[in-house]
Parts: sequence; structure tokens; C-alpha cells
Amino acid sequence: MFPRKSHWLSLLIAFCYLSQLSAAEKSKLPYPKLVVGIHVDQLESDYLHWFMDAFCEDGFKKLLHEGKVYPQVAYQLARKDDASTVASIVCACPPRYHGIISENYYDRRQNNLVSIMSDANYLGNYTTERYSPKSIKTSTLADELKLATNHKAKVYSLGLDAEACVISGGQYADGVYWRDNQSGLWCSSTYYPSMPRWIENVNDFRLRNKDFDKMVWQPKYPIGKYIHMPHQKPSLIFHYSLANIPLMADKVNQYKRSPMANEELCRMAIELIGIERMGQDDVPDLLNLHFHLAHSQSDNQAQASLEIQDLYFRLDEDIALLLKELDKKIGMEHVLVYLVGSGETHYPAKEEAPSFYPDRCATLLNLYLGAKYGSDAWIEGYSDTEIYLDKNLIEKKGLDYNQLCHDTALFLTEVEGVEQVFVAQDFNFKNHPLDYFQNSHYNNRSGDLILRLQQGRNIEWGQYPHYNKQLRYNKEHSLLVFYGNHTPAQTIQSEVSLFDIAPTLCHRLYIRPPTANIGRILPEFMLP
Repeated sequence: MFPRKSHWLSLLIAFCYLSQLSAAEKSKLPYPKLVVGIHVDQLESDYLHWFMDAFCEDGFKKLLHEGKVYPQVAYQLARKDDASTVASIVCACPPRYHGIISENYYDRRQNNLVSIMSDANYLGNYTTERYSPKSIKTSTLADELKLATNHKAKVYSLGLDAEACVISGGQYADGVYWRDNQSGLWCSSTYYPSMPRWIENVNDFRLRNKDFDKMVWQPKYPIGKYIHMPHQKPSLIFHYSLANIPLMADKVNQYKRSPMANEELCRMAIELIGIERMGQDDVPDLLNLHFHLAHSQSDNQAQASLEIQDLYFRLDEDIALLLKELDKKIGMEHVLVYLVGSGETHYPAKEEAPSFYPDRCATLLNLYLGAKYGSDAWIEGYSDTEIYLDKNLIEKKGLDYNQLCHDTALFLTEVEGVEQVFVAQDFNFKNHPLDYFQNSHYNNRSGDLILRLQQGRNIEWGQYPHYNKQLRYNKEHSLLVFYGNHTPAQTIQSEVSLFDIAPTLCHRLYIRPPTANIGRILPEFMLP
């Protein structure tokens, strides 16, 4: 009798164990065959909601209605641009760890303002610009995917500008392509494998023959569609012709700020997915796309509202086409798409706002230091909110660097437009209460003094008016959306960090997070 009971007990235990295994297998979601990151510089959540009724059914509307939406993504950075935020997303940490403080920074060695990704050790393909990802000081999402798959995963990055593309591609990308600033052609760096023949054909037969002088940006839709910007009525029709711009580089710059550039990017992405057979095997692949929603080109508010709506309506159609092709070629059950903005909004300088002049501030500071420590060139360089002192001169004169920095900071607080000054060296010894300034600081690239300017000031550069802007420190949020790969529709109102994006994607891909990760896996993606 006892053996029979033991026999049935053993069978029951075995059955329970197998049931648990089966449940565990079912709870383990299949990883995506392809992750597509849609990064949109200057994406504004408010506009998406205001324009919702005008969007088509298969673009932004599909993502927001059928995806997992996080409307409150916090960007804990003092300096936000496309490069610093993309790096913070894919590295899951702030610039204080990954080193990408902004698109451009003052390089003490070159005594000049340079691209953060500039690298003279590599040549350009279809460009004279020279870039590599070696400026990134931590691993990225793409790096971890390559390492986890023994480099079998395909990783590509496409965009309009070099910096964000190079950053998201990471150290081991199979290809990184952007539009050259001089010619408008697709270009790359010799850091990566040679330019594929199909992209060369696009350059040689599609883009070289494209007459920029015949390109015009004007409203694509009937004027009655442009009624969704609050308090603005479409009264002036805009018409921008590249034929009116004499220099080719200026034509390309204007083109990059138009919806036609996003359309070409979408077209290239679809071609790349098919030609490179992304998402066609059991090894997950990664494609990062970098679109741009530039600020309006008109100073007229009514006309500007028309331009902004046209940009959003056209990008909406581009995203709809991309999603349709992904579903057709791979199947959305095998594709995980995420959409995120850069958290940056460019506010043009306003005539009625008071101004701050970085060059005048640097000159005034040099006069002060000259009067106190002797006439010399004490200021090595400066940016809009950072000042670089000549450390070699300070050492040569036997001065206390720390004391001089604090004296200088005290003086700068008296300069009109300056609200607060941080001594960068202090960041090494304590966590500053305004930690987003510390987050944006990297020792070998940031200035010795960091200025917090008064809210609403215009930053004006006398000889570089295209850098003029209005400064705002208001807490900005962008939205984050995940769509596809069995992701249920849901809207989560709690605040999340941009540092949470990469570890969440790594969790879905069953790979390790980036090396300096400070983010968390979003709870809604945690497996039971």
C-alpha cells in the first residue's frame, strides 16, 4: 500500500513540476527579430495630441492607440541636444559617464569648437568629414547586442546628421549612414565596413541627378487641413525654393530642415531592411533611425504654425509607410518599434527678451583676471554656457587653480544675465543638488566654469547669428512609445527616465544592459 501511495505522490510532483516548466516557457515572450528605434529630434508631445485628428490611421495614431505609451519621460540633463540625449538613451546613463556632452564642444587640443564624434584617424566615404564612435566612453545597446550574439546581429543606423547616427550605431555597427552637409549625398566613415554597392548606386544614380534647385517646400495638403494649431489660423502660404539659395551647403542645410529629407530617410530605411535582410533569421537585429522636426523657418507666427503642421503630417505618413513595410516584410509580431524624442526644443531668440552674449562675457572675464593676476590670455575658449580657462598659464604663474576658479565664479555671478555659476572641479567631490548640471558634465570635455543663465534670456552670438536661441530651463518631457512584438496597448502616466529605455530593450532581447547603466527595466515589461 505504501509503495502505491509513493508512486502516486511521485507522479503528482512530476506533473506539478512539468506544469511549472510549461507555464514558465509560456511566460517567456519571444524576443523580437528586429528592434527599430525611431528617434525624432525636437518631437513635441503637445503637437501630437493637438494634431491627432489630422493624422492618418496607420502612423502616430496607431503607435499612440495600439502601443505602450509613456507620456512622462524625464530628461535629467542641463544641456540637451540630439547627440547628448541619444547617447544617454543608448548608454542608459548621463554624459558624466558616457562623455557625449553635446553635438559640439571646445577641444583644448585643437583650440577650436569641434564635433563630439570627430576623429582624424578615419576618412569619410562620400564626405570630407571624419567621424568614429570612439568618443563614447561606455558600451551602448548596439554594442551589447553585438557581443551577446557573437557579432551575428545586424546593426545599422540611418539619419540626417552624423553625430546621433554614429552614437546609436555603437562600436561594432555594420553600417552608419547620414547626409553629407556639403553635397547632400549619403555618406559614412572608413571606421565601418566599406560602403555597400546599393548605397553607392543611390548616390550616383538617384541623388546626384536630383536637382536641388527644383526642390520646393510648400503645403502638401489642402489649406483646410492646417487648422489644428491652437490660437492660430492658416493665413499665409509658405513657399521655400532651394533655387533661391546660392551656396550648395546652405541648400543642403535648408533641405535637411524640410519634410523631403525625412521622406528620403524613410525610403532608405525600407530599402535597407529588404536588401540587408534584417529580421529574417533567429538572431535579433537593430535599426536606429533619426528623423528631424526642425523649428519653423518663418518669423510669422501664423505661417510658422502652418510649417510645423506640414512637418508633422508628412512624418506621420512616413511612419505609417515604415510600419506597413515592417509588417509586410517581417510581421509586427517579430518587430519591436520604439519612438522617442530628443527632449530638446529650439526656441528662436525673441526681440523683446533680454540677451546674454557669450563672447562679451568671456572678454569681460579676461579683463577681470588680467587686472587681478596680470595681463594675459586667461580664457582658452568658451561655449554658450561654459568657460574654459588656460590651465597651463595658471600653473605657469604658480596660482592656485581651485581658488582662481572660485574667485572667477564669484565675479561671474555679477555679470548681467548670469544666475548661478558652478565650478566644475566641485562635481568631483560631491553630488550637486542640481544634479542635472552634474549629469551634463564630463571632466575631459566640459568647461572649468558652468553658467546657469536667467530664464528666458536670448543667447546671442554676434558673428554666428544661426546659433542664436532663447534659453529655457523648464522641465521638459517627451513621450516614449513601444509597439509590436506582442506589446499590449497601455498608457502609463507615472514618470520614467530616458535611462530606462535601453535596459528595458535589453530585457526584451535577453542581453546584458550597457556597462554604465543606471536605468531600470520598466515594470510593465517585467516577466511574471
